[in-house]
Amino acid sequence: MNDLSSDQALLLQGVIMIVGLPLLVIVLGEVIERCKRHRHPLGPVFSAIRNLFLPPASLWLLTRHFFQVAADTLFLQIMASLSGLACIYTLLQIFNVILATEKKRRFLNLPNLLWQVIRALVVLGILSYLLAHVWQVDLTQVVGALGIGSLVIALALQDTLSNLVSGFLMLVSQPFKKGDWISFNGVYGRVIDQNWRSVTLEYQDWKITSVPNGVLSKATIDNFGPDGFWYSFTVEFSYDDPPNRVLAALNGLSRDFKATGLDQFLYDQNVYCSITEFGSSGITYKVWYCIPPDRGLATFRNYFFSRIYHIAQREGFTIPYPIGIDYKIEAPDGLPPKIPQKFIDHQPEISAHLRSLVYFRSLAEEDIMNLAAKTQIKQYAAGETIIQEGQGDEGYYVITNGKVRVWTQNHQGLPQSIDQLEPGDAFGEMAIFPGELSPVTVIAEEDARILLIDDDDIVQMVRDRPVFGSEMVRFVEQRRQSISLAKEPRRDRSASGHSITNGKLNAI
Repeated sequence: MNDLSSDQALLLQGVIMIVGLPLLVIVLGEVIERCKRHRHPLGPVFSAIRNLFLPPASLWLLTRHFFQVAADTLFLQIMASLSGLACIYTLLQIFNVILATEKKRRFLNLPNLLWQVIRALVVLGILSYLLAHVWQVDLTQVVGALGIGSLVIALALQDTLSNLVSGFLMLVSQPFKKGDWISFNGVYGRVIDQNWRSVTLEYQDWKITSVPNGVLSKATIDNFGPDGFWYSFTVEFSYDDPPNRVLAALNGLSRDFKATGLDQFLYDQNVYCSITEFGSSGITYKVWYCIPPDRGLATFRNYFFSRIYHIAQREGFTIPYPIGIDYKIEAPDGLPPKIPQKFIDHQPEISAHLRSLVYFRSLAEEDIMNLAAKTQIKQYAAGETIIQEGQGDEGYYVITNGKVRVWTQNHQGLPQSIDQLEPGDAFGEMAIFPGELSPVTVIAEEDARILLIDDDDIVQMVRDRPVFGSEMVRFVEQRRQSISLAKEPRRDRSASGHSITNGKLNAI
């Protein structure tokens, strides 16, 4: 009965070999063709199984189980060795797909050094099994012999092995990854590669350096992530300048990044400001911003310092002198609450500019003088946004020096230039309609000096002087027509009898 059951089992195994093996080969062929058509990364894996692993493995099974050949014969040992080598190749193909560390990562993102360790362990494990169980080699003697040789090699390659061990330990702790910006021992850079011996860094001016893992393992590493470093600078303003106004102005530094093209270099589109100290001569503010170090630190510093200068000029902020300056103030009744400043009377200049405007010619001299007494002088740097579309106008603006560009969004939502304004031109006309939002954005094309008439003052003048009010309404209607024309599709623009050339409104 036992003989019968063993014969039946042998017959069943034979049927499986005769039917199952060709069927498996056919199925693998179809899978390989499908992978080729779809360029699937597992195609080489299935090809290795069919072409390299199945033939020696099938011969070994057929010879060992059906012909009852002893396992220690040379033929079976060769077939088993070929099967093991094919298994190594197939597993490495699988790891190339699953644990890929090249540019086209598939499933699992592992550092290159760990991938090399895994591959070495797979190869050593299978080779050790073949030597011990197929070829009956006593590995203990081999390991003992290698131990003495390894000691000699370790002493000779002490630094190299130190880098290797340090690299493996850093790989386990993962203090940084590829693409991170790091700093250590006064050196900073972006990690572009890591291997068993060193880490390759790229830093400012596109310089590349390799740092041994042994050096990194002994250093304190600051990891700033893949986005860049947070830089800061300080600026001091007078105690006479309210901190809430200063902080609001400094936070507005980021508003013009897009207009100047600097937004593409910034990880964070905002700047962050805070009060750091009440010093002996003023209040110290710190401004933080985040950029990659290879994107031109000097460019950003120049941008910020230039903007701060114009902010101080425009808002009337005072950057104080050192406290040690002797102002030689005669104060028999005690020091005044504010240090006296030299007074400059701008009213005649402002009156002359207002009087030169076409829309202001209907106003009496007394009206001009009253407006001039309340008008502010504002300074704007090239690239600064003066008016933002969709926000309210602070007042009515008159250009005395410099040029500005007027923009709006066209029917496609893209910026469309309407006009370039020069000294003597005005904008901000929506200020005469309280609560109305600006339909345009105005950006300084070069450093500009601008008169600002407060919205309440211009509205009051429109109400009190009907002729002036009608002139201003006519000006608003002309500006609205140019805005509507800019928003029209190009094919409709030709039908309207007007065109826009270089941002100017022209009649056809």
